[in-house]
Amino acid sequence: MRSYATAGDFTALGKLKTALLDHVFYNASYFLIFMGALIYLIASRIVSFEFRYLKVLLITTGNTWGLFLVIIFFGYGLVAVPRSLWLAGNPVASLHQAYFCLSKRNMELNDEEDKLKELNLQIIEIKNRLPANHPLQPFVITVFKQTQERKSVLGASCDPIGTPVAAVDISNLSVKTLARMHRSLKATQQRCARALDLYNDAVQSALWIEDVNIARGKCFSPTFLREHNGSLNGVIQNFAPHLSVIMLRIQWYWYCYLRLWLLRVLALLLALTSLLMVWSECTFSVRSPTLSLVAGLLNAEAKQRDYFLVEVSSFLALGYLSFAVFYTVFHLRIFNYYRLVGNHHTDENSLLFCGGLACRLAPSLCLNFLGLAHLDSHLSQTTLTIPLSGIESTVQPSTTIETTYTRFMGHLDIIPFIAKGFNVYFPILVVLLCLCTYFQLLTRLLHKMGIAELMDSPGYNLNVSGDSIVDDVIQDGRLLLRKG
Repeated sequence: MRSYATAGDFTALGKLKTALLDHVFYNASYFLIFMGALIYLIASRIVSFEFRYLKVLLITTGNTWGLFLVIIFFGYGLVAVPRSLWLAGNPVASLHQAYFCLSKRNMELNDEEDKLKELNLQIIEIKNRLPANHPLQPFVITVFKQTQERKSVLGASCDPIGTPVAAVDISNLSVKTLARMHRSLKATQQRCARALDLYNDAVQSALWIEDVNIARGKCFSPTFLREHNGSLNGVIQNFAPHLSVIMLRIQWYWYCYLRLWLLRVLALLLALTSLLMVWSECTFSVRSPTLSLVAGLLNAEAKQRDYFLVEVSSFLALGYLSFAVFYTVFHLRIFNYYRLVGNHHTDENSLLFCGGLACRLAPSLCLNFLGLAHLDSHLSQTTLTIPLSGIESTVQPSTTIETTYTRFMGHLDIIPFIAKGFNVYFPILVVLLCLCTYFQLLTRLLHKMGIAELMDSPGYNLNVSGDSIVDDVIQDGRLLLRKG
């Protein structure tokens, strides 16, 4: 539906054809991977060509691909989550980040506006130079109307008046050319509106963080809180003025001091949790002694016959792992093709991609947690048994009790070349990716290539970040805020 809506064709059949072609390459890649795995398994006589084996193969292939993505997202999320909270608790680092983000958003907005102006000028020139009785004139009018639809939203900044444009050759003009131009215009308008909204959000965020930093160096002043407060404080001020002053003072202490310290404490707790999770990921394959902290905790609670604590511990462990993974998913950006943006500016393709990725990662997250808890017998050869109250357990140590999840979803040992080395490469990849994220290797690489990237540092100097390129971008953001 998204491809159909954004297609530049002028007929329903043409839009449908474009939408189908867009999805052929995307779905064909998954089909080729599945067929390759199927041919390998049948040729190796690991599975027979029966429906029940094909069903398990489909599930296992999806879990394997999802688990590979989980490894990558673990490496980023387990480090980025506590680091983002720690930086949010640093007022100076937050202000530097706000200035830097504002400057980057401004550059992005200028680039998109320039592209939109150039497209609008090309369309206007084609309309003016094309004869009125030309057979392509109705299609040109349709494209020209598209340029006028978003003017009220994007404002005068995208007005093409006064912008030079290269000469347009109308001798080679065709319906396909106009369709491509129409589609490009729709995409550029959407990106320009998104960039404008992101820029406005960056301005508001920078203003708020700057006000908080100014308020920290002064005595209690409710002025900046009144400027940022919503309607609730106005209602309290009208009906209970004395209570309003107390509420403003509490909020001032909260935003200027308490909130920052709370974020730092939470960041330290989550950093410790991330270390424990990485340790458990590296040691979940060791059966005796039990080195996985998740498995050890659940075993200890099971021996105490406290099923409630088992549920709470499982919920917290799986919840934090899921949060780390989906934090990465929501911050993932693949050029302008995939990007999640607030205020209804996320395109349909990104929403579908995110939804599909979330569905693909959920089973693999469960399988990974079962491995940490030693509940997947094909990974750890151990199971967790919870004795029932008043009933003696008769389960022998060698007895395997499968969970409902593994009984239905299967295991990773159907594909031998994946299952054999899983206990080796999985911990190594998690540790390597966490180290790369911690030392910001990608950011340093981009910086060496001359691309301005802000390095997260615990510094408290308001004027110096330690890098001339980044300092220029930060100063540019500060000047933009003064002009705005």
